Amino acid sequence: MAATHVLTGGRVRTGVLARRFAFTIVPIAVVYLFAHSWTLVLTDLPLLPFLLTDPLGVGWNLLSLPRLSADPAPLDMGQVWHVEVALILAGHVASVYLAHLVALDIFPTRRQVWLSEVPLLVLMMAYTFVGLVVLSLPLALH
Repeated sequence: MAATHVLTGGRVRTGVLARRFAFTIVPIAVVYLFAHSWTLVLTDLPLLPFLLTDPLGVGWNLLSLPRLSADPAPLDMGQVWHVEVALILAGHVASVYLAHLVALDIFPTRRQVWLSEVPLLVLMMAYTFVGLVVLSLPLALH
């Protein structure tokens, strides 16, 4: 926000910019939560009915469900990776769009709008790069 303050001529204080632009990074946080929890959702969602039928783990079967007899099917890690990448990219695109809307509301000239977006765009591109690098790492070290 200090860079945005300088690039736009210093008319809007850094604290005001920080408060106005802060929520534009929320979509990134949300998609990271989903992307990094995606495999947990895929593996634990099928267990939800069994957790509901025995909420205290004492052997009840309140919903009269058949007992689990097999392990869940292995995940297609290629598909998991593609969903995670799509989530991360969608969140970053949403954040850039929201930052643009905020900049249009704050700054009177198009030049200031574009200049204000440069530092946030660099930050969001860095977040995207780091997120994609993390997703490209092997799942387990042998």
